[in-house]
Amino acid sequence: MKGRAAEDRCVLVPARPAEGFARVFAWYVRRLLTKDFEALRAIPGSLGVLESLARGESPAIVVMSHASWWDPLVGFHLHRLTASEGREPRAGLAPMDAKQLARFGFFRKLGVFGVDPDDRRSAGAMVEYARERFAERPRTTLWITAQGRFTDPREAVTLRPGAAMVAARTPGVRVACLAVEYAFWQERKPGVFLACEEVGAPVGDGARSSGAWQRAMTAGLARVAGRLASAVIERDPVAFEHVGTARGGRVNPAFDLWQRLRGRGGAIEAGRGGRGGRGERGERGRPA
Repeated sequence: MKGRAAEDRCVLVPARPAEGFARVFAWYVRRLLTKDFEALRAIPGSLGVLESLARGESPAIVVMSHASWWDPLVGFHLHRLTASEGREPRAGLAPMDAKQLARFGFFRKLGVFGVDPDDRRSAGAMVEYARERFAERPRTTLWITAQGRFTDPREAVTLRPGAAMVAARTPGVRVACLAVEYAFWQERKPGVFLACEEVGAPVGDGARSSGAWQRAMTAGLARVAGRLASAVIERDPVAFEHVGTARGGRVNPAFDLWQRLRGRGGAIEAGRGGRGGRGERGERGRPA
């Protein structure tokens, strides 16, 4: 049995976390998001879920949707943004295709480890590796795009079993589902939109099984993704907390000035039916 476990571990490339590098990379990611996006908006309560996980003492898993290659960077930004101040930073852990990790080895310093998604042994290797990290440092969050591939937000949610297997083998784990979308509203740049909710541990017969967790995670991500999609389609800024702002807010300075001289607002209204003029909820957190 030990030989089989050692064989499975051969398919995994371990992370090499370096907090100093992570701090510098966090600055870079904030700058990158500010440059390329108009804003980061969240369904109210979403950041509270992530902050609650960050304050907790037990291991946590955040199951993310996977619409874009931006997702890991958004997850990393949220991990740093919601960290509890005045405490030892909560460790982050995330799987990545080992071939891609070989090209971008610096991600290992951010807690990223490599697995081969085409190798049947990878799921077991990931479970054992995550459990070891949780045992060494319980205040660790596993961030995982469990769909395993880029998926349109309108597709039905189908998850690979790895995240559920980790949850089933980790007593006391807390799980949240995070949906992320990227959409154009009234600005030249797109916005990042997110919604998050915690998933309660399954109850009843077989509650601790990976199958029960798989069903709970799938239902949770489908529910939160549907909620986010409806809000994004509605295009109503009031439905979101303004988590971070980029340099957006104007389509074009000259156009804005002309609109003001005509006695009109500077920005195009976002909401369907002109409801976007009601304003947004208060800004929260640092710039994206």
